[in-house]
Amino acid sequence: MPPGPETSLHNEYVQLLTDKTILVTGAGGYLGTALLASLYSIRCHIVALVHEREFLPAPAETEATVTSRHGDLAATSCWRHLLHETRPDVIVNLAAYEHRRNSHHAPERDLAINAAAVLELLDACKELELKPRIVQASSANLFGCPTSPLVNEDTPDQLLSLYSINKHTAEKYLGHYAENFNIPAVALRFANIYGPLPVRDADLESRVVLNDIMQRALAGGPLYLYRNHACVRDFLYVNDAVRAICAVAVSETITAGDKYIVGSGDGYSLKGIIDEIAKQVAELRWSQVEVLLDTEAVLAPIEWREFIGDYSRLRAATGWEPQVKLEQGIDITLRAFVGGQSQ
Repeated sequence: MPPGPETSLHNEYVQLLTDKTILVTGAGGYLGTALLASLYSIRCHIVALVHEREFLPAPAETEATVTSRHGDLAATSCWRHLLHETRPDVIVNLAAYEHRRNSHHAPERDLAINAAAVLELLDACKELELKPRIVQASSANLFGCPTSPLVNEDTPDQLLSLYSINKHTAEKYLGHYAENFNIPAVALRFANIYGPLPVRDADLESRVVLNDIMQRALAGGPLYLYRNHACVRDFLYVNDAVRAICAVAVSETITAGDKYIVGSGDGYSLKGIIDEIAKQVAELRWSQVEVLLDTEAVLAPIEWREFIGDYSRLRAATGWEPQVKLEQGIDITLRAFVGGQSQ
């Protein structure tokens, strides 16, 4: 029986960031909000870079100090002034732009945020002779539709979208500047992240697909399956994603310029995941959630992907392993959504 939702989830790496200056881009986003909540537990200085959405403020009892900066990473002058002023020890770049169904198609912004801004960051570090540890958020989507679901860092990439092309380009920039200018930058290729935020924010939480499905199930459904329902995916609990960021930020044995997979190491069919959510909601709410099959929906090639993340290279470099299995994570998340609490 997995631990219940009252179990406290621990971040054993965050204390090693004590007294560091940590610059976080995308600080008002889903993963940025979760990372800041963990950093608030230590004495450090956080520089929170936001664009459109403010970050959630630090609790009164924190020892962390927080400086808020507004900036658009699409502006070429953003990085030099910011780095000269703050001189961070660690930069966690969570800012990203991704075109989603029914959203505005803006390829120039995709390029500017996902690739050009990373190049400008690295070049600003070189010019200012700064060598912060840079942790770049990337995605398992860069593997596309591999021939085998279980992938590692040596699995060939299949770039099936502008987002993946630009994220891949950013990773190449990291490698170039690590090799030629000794800037310790690494990319983390995350599996699908889910889970409740430490400070509840339904809008932010619904921006990740599994949370959105759980919220719809709690609202009575129905839930939908599509023709790709047998495809296998890897889902990563949000606290485990934050732990991985912190582990890489402090590791002395990480390889600069490399990419690392961050996943649970377990694969679940989309049908199995939907059925598990429906089952747990039925047990929690004593009401059935209808699951419907839509065979008419048009699916993009990337939606047929299968992915299970082999995180052994990250484990060897940092000792990191995921703490939360999917069944437990769904349980924690549903109870948080119902009761307004989180981990």
